[in-house]
Amino acid sequence: MVVSKRDRLARLLTGLGITRALEFASKKQCLLVLAYHRIGDRATAKYDSALYEATAEAFSEQVQLLQRLYHVVSLAEATELILHPSRLRHRHVLLSFDDGYRDNHDLALPVLKAHGASAVFFLPTSFIGTNRIPWWDQLADLVLRSTREVIHLQYPERLTFYLPGNQRRVIRSLIGVYKSEAMEDPARFWADVANATGVEHRETVEERQFMTWDEARHMVKSGMDIGSHTHSHELLAKQTREQQMWECLESKRIIHQELGLQVDSMAYPVGVASCFNQVSVECLQQTGYRTAFSYVGGANLPEKIRPYSVQRLAVDHMHVDQFRLRKAIFAMGLQPEKSQFGGVSAG
Repeated sequence: MVVSKRDRLARLLTGLGITRALEFASKKQCLLVLAYHRIGDRATAKYDSALYEATAEAFSEQVQLLQRLYHVVSLAEATELILHPSRLRHRHVLLSFDDGYRDNHDLALPVLKAHGASAVFFLPTSFIGTNRIPWWDQLADLVLRSTREVIHLQYPERLTFYLPGNQRRVIRSLIGVYKSEAMEDPARFWADVANATGVEHRETVEERQFMTWDEARHMVKSGMDIGSHTHSHELLAKQTREQQMWECLESKRIIHQELGLQVDSMAYPVGVASCFNQVSVECLQQTGYRTAFSYVGGANLPEKIRPYSVQRLAVDHMHVDQFRLRKAIFAMGLQPEKSQFGGVSAG
């Protein structure tokens, strides 16, 4: 694992005892919600490697750390704290996973069970039990399979990317283009990227990427919580009121049909402030959701909790010392990251 400058600084602060001092100094009553997508080795990723926040070993270390320093809660407990902020008495932490990838069941679940911890898994119901790959992984697939050194895009604007040694950066840039307001004709965009990369655009692959409904049932029986991540994982803010209502209802209907659960929590796809709107909130309220989780980074303090925009923190594949330091800083009510971290990944 490459050690970043931030990791080296965090290790130094841990060695000097400063991180521990910050943890003891933090008396804030708050709810921290950590956002994960995938568990595994990003060096061997076939698609969007940025979604791998930790290996199984690193995730185990993180869970143990959180259990030692914070009050780890279930979705039901977190919901009560969100709806009744005066009940916040400690530094609470909720673990959350987006997208329902297969490794959530195969790798994350055994770690959680081993430590007696729980997490909430937000599922995009159209992907569960299928061999589809989502749009962000489709972009990664096109870039990583291309043999061209340079690709030229024409839509939604003229862009040139140099691939050798830069594939991962190009994937991040293309994901940003797809999420931008200028993206009005996705079909044209996909045709343009396929033409530029010289690779056939595919939406399904032989190897299953997402968990099955049987695996989801196993997770529920193992004490895990399930929430909605809409049905199609499209950006809600780009949809009409009718489409947003359907996304809320359809995902709720399918989860009840498959798992027998009445879900009342959703994680917004992508989740930055521009990806949902007041119509989204109204649709959630009208369809029986009590909470919704964004990708706007920060601690949820008693006086600032918003049930339909609960803030979450990126884990972002860091060494445990940096993981520990960042959680301590946020638990103090400080928010050094003003940027919305949903741009880092697509889920």
